[in-house]
Amino acid sequence: PGRRGNLAAGFPRIGGFGGRRVICLWKSVGYLGRGESTARLDEEEQELLDSFERDEWRPVVGQGAEIERYREYARATFRKDKRVNIRISGKDLDSLKVRALEEGIPYQTLMASVLHKYTEGRLVEKRS
Repeated sequence: PGRRGNLAAGFPRIGGFGGRRVICLWKSVGYLGRGESTARLDEEEQELLDSFERDEWRPVVGQGAEIERYREYARATFRKDKRVNIRISGKDLDSLKVRALEEGIPYQTLMASVLHKYTEGRLVEKRS
């Protein structure tokens, strides 16, 4: 299949873009042809699509190894191989359970997410 068939089927695309290496999985978004799409794209997505349509993308040498390398990064990031026991107040635990229920996730997952965001520097203190 041509480019349009691959995009609609969700094939992965790996290539260079603006001096950066990019791995992108195009989702089925109703791609109709060059410059036509039923999806609303944000600025970065539109920039990527425009670059792709100008044929600026080139295959990455060793694509299979590159995909596996990023796959291993993802596995290592989300691997949960340690157990921790903590003591917290009943009130805090109840509040965590309520928030987790609102989010539709188990409270242990919420706790792990909060701790991960904190250690990555992405959990910021809300200032009044």
